[in-house]
Amino acid sequence: MRLAPRAMLERAAPWLAAGSGGFVLAYAIVAFFVFPASSRRTDATVPNVNGLPLDQAKQVLVDSGFVPQRGEQRYDNTVPAGTVLAQTPSPNTVLPRGGRVLLDLSRGQRTVEVPTITGLTQAQAELTLTNSGLDLGDVVTMDSPSPRGTVLNSFPAAGVRVPAASAISITISAGPGLVTIPDVTGQSYAAARTLLEQLGFQVAPPKEVISTSLAGTVVAQDPQPSIAVVAGSVVTLTVSASQ
Repeated sequence: MRLAPRAMLERAAPWLAAGSGGFVLAYAIVAFFVFPASSRRTDATVPNVNGLPLDQAKQVLVDSGFVPQRGEQRYDNTVPAGTVLAQTPSPNTVLPRGGRVLLDLSRGQRTVEVPTITGLTQAQAELTLTNSGLDLGDVVTMDSPSPRGTVLNSFPAAGVRVPAASAISITISAGPGLVTIPDVTGQSYAAARTLLEQLGFQVAPPKEVISTSLAGTVVAQDPQPSIAVVAGSVVTLTVSASQ
């Protein structure tokens, strides 16, 4: 006796359901065990690595399932060189594992070389320092044979590398200092000359005059004693001539 189509479907339904369930189960098993784990990507939260040294930041990212990648480098006066300044994506962003995280690094302080400013005027020296990315620091004056107002030296010295915007101190010439001429009258010419030269004066060839003093004795001097003159000035001595 032949069954009606409807009856045949009703009898086959349990077998069809069992077959479908088995197929789904088999597919799940294959997907889980056969396909590699990398094909089953899951999301993770990007850790915060700002402020970490590059090697440490990379290890943290790798351990979290991400791929670190170096970004740009820029100067920073407060963050040591090789330290992470910023990251993209930002911390706590949710990404698929295996995603790339870009790391911007610090190059540390930008340094510049102190330029040569010796012999310049103060205004010229300040302009030169400004053009080099530096500031003018303390200004000290001192007596010097160099022209008044010219730079004698700088600190730090020319050629030294310093952080940008550092203050450079300079010493300015106040011109030759004043020295009081001692009284050398009554001394022998040799003794008087030695004393004046030790004090930085130049001694001109002596003038001779006839006097009652012993021959070779200083009887007059020009400039006069106790006068303040520029260091290195010329002093002329008048000595008693032999009779």
